[in-house]
Amino acid sequence: MLQGLFNYDNPVWRFIGKLGDLILLNILWIVCSIPIVTAGAATTAVYYVTLKLVRDENDGTIKNFFHSFKENFVQSTIIWVILLAAGALLAFDFWFFLTGQMNSLTGVPKLLMTAVFGGFLMLYIFISTYVFALQSRFYNPVKRCLMPSSCPCAICFRPSVSLL
Repeated sequence: MLQGLFNYDNPVWRFIGKLGDLILLNILWIVCSIPIVTAGAATTAVYYVTLKLVRDENDGTIKNFFHSFKENFVQSTIIWVILLAAGALLAFDFWFFLTGQMNSLTGVPKLLMTAVFGGFLMLYIFISTYVFALQSRFYNPVKRCLMPSSCPCAICFRPSVSLL
């Protein structure tokens, strides 16, 4: 009975090993995201390594992370800068209409504009959730990577909301 307890192929030890890999992956993501510009490449690398962990193709968490980080750095950084600018603009617009900074806009138009920009903000969150996973799996140009990432969130709306 106790012979299988210390066997590394035991499901408990495999779980603990994957949990350790995920903790290490989280630390790598935090360290590589400290310069805000590299957060996109770090997120792409996290998706890449987690896909490898799920398939049991992991050669080494640190090795795979930095391999994907280097391989996808340029495209992921461009995508991240685009998403960061769009997100800042949408967040400002949503805040602007939500807090009523424009005194002449009241009532239904204010509510309508708040709802419109809130909807755009949700769509932005959905796209930013899928775009880095798509980038980690396939090689796509920036334009081609941003367009298909909006399709899964439109087709699978309920799972997209549950991811948030």
